[in-house]
Amino acid sequence: MKKALRLEDTCPFYSRGSATCLASISMMNVSVLTALAKCASEDHDDCPLFLSKVLRSI
Repeated sequence: MKKALRLEDTCPFYSRGSATCLASISMMNVSVLTALAKCASEDHDDCPLFLSKVLRSI
């Protein structure tokens, strides 16, 4: 049996308890559809919030 995917396992910036993106400056709430589209992948280069965080740290 395949283990269920947990968003917090694929994205280090997704906070399940508050459904927020920790990569966002404003701790933006993430809708379920956005989370599935952006946070459910280990390819963080597709996530605009992750890319913004990386650029801010430079």
